[in-house]
Amino acid sequence: MTSRLRHRPNVRTVRSPFVIMLASVGLQIKESNLLLWLTTHFLQFIVIADYNRNVDRVTKEKRSRIMAAVHSKNTGTELAVRRFLWSHGIRYRVHAAYLPGRPDIVIPRRKLAVFVHGCFWHGHPGCSRGRLPKSRIQYWKAKIEANKNRDHLIKEKLEDKGWRQLVIWECQLRTRKAASISLPQILDSIVALCPWNATEHTHKSSTSPQA
Repeated sequence: MTSRLRHRPNVRTVRSPFVIMLASVGLQIKESNLLLWLTTHFLQFIVIADYNRNVDRVTKEKRSRIMAAVHSKNTGTELAVRRFLWSHGIRYRVHAAYLPGRPDIVIPRRKLAVFVHGCFWHGHPGCSRGRLPKSRIQYWKAKIEANKNRDHLIKEKLEDKGWRQLVIWECQLRTRKAASISLPQILDSIVALCPWNATEHTHKSSTSPQA
């Protein structure tokens, strides 16, 4: 009989781990309790899956390393704005230590301070990038609120000194398509805040932008 079964193409050995597990468990428990056992463990599986979906899986130490690696200046968004402005004849200074908040881009002659804000760190309202992590929610909420309060205080100090301000959010340049729309708008906003002469800001220089 065994030799015949070996040559029958329709006979297959069941090797599914799940089936093997059920078979081994079924031998150890009473048949009347099998359904109860399966139901209980299935519910536990659902609870664990839901927990893993809603809880941040990153450890506190790893989360701290991730957040610490985020640059506060010379970000990709900031560099893109600086290159665009420089290519259109806008001359500026960067990270001016003599001004409150060390603005990312400063045009001293026009008394204009430009801030390139990260949506998460500065709590961009209504932006998906401004959502808080799922772990340590109270900690991050307090931290972001403190950043927003500091931004408001810096704004008031610059206004007292007679400086105009422009805030650029990183989500405005999140893709090439978005940047192609936002960058010209940013340039127009800068010109509107502190008008140049007719040809002053359109002159292009071969020198490299401020580092």
